[in-house]
Amino acid sequence: MYKAIICTLIALIICVSCNTPKKKSAEHFKIAHELFSAENYNESLKAVDFAISFDSLNNDAIFLKGKLKYHFDFDEEAIQVVMPLLKRDFKIDTINNFIGRCYFSLGYSYSYKNIDQKKGEEALEKSIIFYNNSLKQNPLFYESYLGKQMALHNLERYGESLNTLNQAIRLFPDSILLISNRGVEKHFLGDNDGALMDLNKSIISNRLDSSDLANAYRFRGRIYALNDKLDQAIDDLTKAILYDSKNEMAYVTRGDIYRLKGLKDKACQDYRKAAELGLVSVYDQIKEYCNN
Repeated sequence: MYKAIICTLIALIICVSCNTPKKKSAEHFKIAHELFSAENYNESLKAVDFAISFDSLNNDAIFLKGKLKYHFDFDEEAIQVVMPLLKRDFKIDTINNFIGRCYFSLGYSYSYKNIDQKKGEEALEKSIIFYNNSLKQNPLFYESYLGKQMALHNLERYGESLNTLNQAIRLFPDSILLISNRGVEKHFLGDNDGALMDLNKSIISNRLDSSDLANAYRFRGRIYALNDKLDQAIDDLTKAILYDSKNEMAYVTRGDIYRLKGLKDKACQDYRKAAELGLVSVYDQIKEYCNN
């Protein structure tokens, strides 16, 4: 009896000592998560590294570290951090969606900044693979439909993008964002009347956040410009900039319309603003039109 008690106590001591690192890891993860929620990302990264140092298999901490790397625009590092989680069957749909988002960000950056168009396209293609993996695990993963649609759009596969949106709208018929994005795809496919129907509906709804509302105004402005309704186009593009002052494409499009109207000073002011926001390609317009 006495020996049995001793053995039990020893087992408990061993168990407690084994659990201590995991408990410390959990404590540091909790702190890291709270700091992340408070948008104190630098301190959150320090705390999450402590959590992982105590327990290298703390999946939640590893995922949080991946999200922090993504926040700091270290997309490739974020992918490397979270990729092992797929082998552990940890939140497979969520992790696939996250990796898809990282590849999309990487591809968009390569293409948008004119760094390497080929690498940009390769990254976007990879993002679609991971978004599809996410949807295989969870056919109701709303964000994966959005991510896949945007990747297809950036690859100029507008028909596939439209099909993805229609599939998502059947599942989420109340999503105004999906309807707004469908309007954009219809525009790129040449159906401007259908595009206006979707964009008007999304704008009138008052249910889009500021950046998405800016996008809807921008594309409606583009369509107005194509229909020679230049003043209406300028009004919509001005609203787009009001809702998202960093929407560089709204500045470019409004600059193009000012150029059509012969308003050189206003056009060049918009072109230069877009360039300041990082749109390198607009320097072609500045060189051609503004330096004379």
